Amino acid sequence: MEPFDFEAIRARSERLEDPPARPATVAAPWWRRVLYAVPLLVVATALFLIVPKGTALLERGNRMKGEADLGFYLLRDDQVYPGDPDAVFHEGDRLQFTYRAAEDRLVLLSIDGLGHLTLYYPEAGEAGVPITPGDRHVLDSSILLDDAPGPEVFLGFFGGEWGASRARETAERVYDEGGAAALEAFADGDPSVSALLLEKE
Repeated sequence: MEPFDFEAIRARSERLEDPPARPATVAAPWWRRVLYAVPLLVVATALFLIVPKGTALLERGNRMKGEADLGFYLLRDDQVYPGDPDAVFHEGDRLQFTYRAAEDRLVLLSIDGLGHLTLYYPEAGEAGVPITPGDRHVLDSSILLDDAPGPEVFLGFFGGEWGASRARETAERVYDEGGAAALEAFADGDPSVSALLLEKE
């Protein structure tokens, strides 16, 4: 489907009634601000002493630098939300995917709860679609979720070594071996593959 029209959505939200003004606040005395900072210094010191040097503190779902990472936005009831893989999704939800990768090609597909595979990118041919390496980017079109049962696993295969046929065959083989959980585990073990497992009802 066409990509989200972020400008139109933002314009609709700006037409809503402005929220009530917040009451004016009085600045706290300087000595109280110093007292507030003491617990933060204690926590920072404890982390410095406890966490081994070189250990990365990562948010859930983030991957190490250099590894492929697939994300998304959700459009529901004319509102755009940051994608939350732990949420429950419904028929009619629209997703627009984001990515961050060091590679310049992407194959994107999904396998639903019935084992049906759908190839989204590329729409034709073998080579993955060109993407921009580096920072996070948004893909050009969106996907409408259908009534197929979940969980539905979306897989991004990053890099020129992943053609459409190889990605499809790999996903089907792994799914046949262990279902959605096997696909997640496969993606966790391959830095060129990223998986999003979405529950549906």
